[in-house]
Amino acid sequence: MKNNIKKNFIYNTVGSVLYSMTSLFFMIIVTRVNGLDESGIFTFAFSAACLFWVIGVYSGRVYQVTERDKYITDSDYIYTKIITCMVMLIIGFIYLIFKHYDMYKFTVMLLLIIYKILNAFAESLYAIIQKKDELYKVGISLFLKAVFEIVIFLIVNLLTKNLIYSSLSLIASEAIILLFYDFGILKLYKFKITKFNGKNNLKILKFGFPVFVFTILTQYLINAPKYAIDNNLTDEAQSIFGMLSMIATLTVMLSQLILHPYLNSMNEDLKRNSSKDFNRKVFKICLLIIGIGIIESIFGYLIGTSLLGVLYGIDLSHYNFLLLIIIIGSIFYSIVSVLSNALIAMRENNSQTLIFIIDSIILYFLSDYMVKQFNIDGAAYSYFIGMAILLVIFIMLYIFKIKKINGDMNEN
Repeated sequence: MKNNIKKNFIYNTVGSVLYSMTSLFFMIIVTRVNGLDESGIFTFAFSAACLFWVIGVYSGRVYQVTERDKYITDSDYIYTKIITCMVMLIIGFIYLIFKHYDMYKFTVMLLLIIYKILNAFAESLYAIIQKKDELYKVGISLFLKAVFEIVIFLIVNLLTKNLIYSSLSLIASEAIILLFYDFGILKLYKFKITKFNGKNNLKILKFGFPVFVFTILTQYLINAPKYAIDNNLTDEAQSIFGMLSMIATLTVMLSQLILHPYLNSMNEDLKRNSSKDFNRKVFKICLLIIGIGIIESIFGYLIGTSLLGVLYGIDLSHYNFLLLIIIIGSIFYSIVSVLSNALIAMRENNSQTLIFIIDSIILYFLSDYMVKQFNIDGAAYSYFIGMAILLVIFIMLYIFKIKKINGDMNEN
């Protein structure tokens, strides 16, 4: 296998950063063109679609890339993704019916769920590419999608000033790159999908279920304050919190793009029973995130709200401290995300599920109470507290697991 670590890192970094920033650009466009209320609708709709996205992506790319069962193929994962994406659409539709939103908000949210379905399905193709040690091609795909979607979204929204048509443009843009670029790469690999294997699909669904559960709980944890705001405050408040939390979203995405180029080598470390090399990589990634986080916190506190104010055309200067709180909370979660993915590679899933269930219950009640008492400030404080609790528990779990692996190796 070729050593493409540097190339993979650079291309994947550029593509992933730009793609993760698309929601920021979408929000800027909607805020300036459609106003604060519609920006709030779009912000919440996009966050909700990301939560349902977890259903579609199920156990995620990490699980597929680190699969060590030689009888389970990439075709099996593609079939599983089709199933989970169908379930994602059904559950999303039922959720929207029960929420009794007006037709406009209902339609926007449904279209964004469909948009995220295409993104979830693409993850199964990205895993195949990544296993070929050509993650840079994933970066190119994400770059193309980001540029295409931002440009088309801007044009359509300027012409129509309607979120429904703008959301339809996102679906069309995502589908075009998926069909002509992503599938094109698989053709170059001469990849051929095999027959449906129900037994293997059940295996993937069964063993990936704990990962799916704590991943969807993770997504909930990130966005719990937004759900509390949707229940208790206005669309304008949702919009403002969405602006402040956008930087936090970028921090989490950054941690993922730092992690992904190392996944193949980390998996090889586990195959060789080299826990020291594995742990060294995890520690290195966490240090990188902390270093970036410190710089981000300083600049975020000093100029963050001013920069966001320029981007959105809204005065956010009195939210400096809240932005800092949100950024620090996102750093906590970014480290948790790295430790969680490392534990997934070690197939330590059930304990993670329990941790996320407990923290989700705490944050559900905490967010609702804090938002009712302190409005947007309460949303930021509850996010910080929830992430801090999660970080402490995950550090303890990871240390316990690494010590256990080392102990088992010494016995052998």
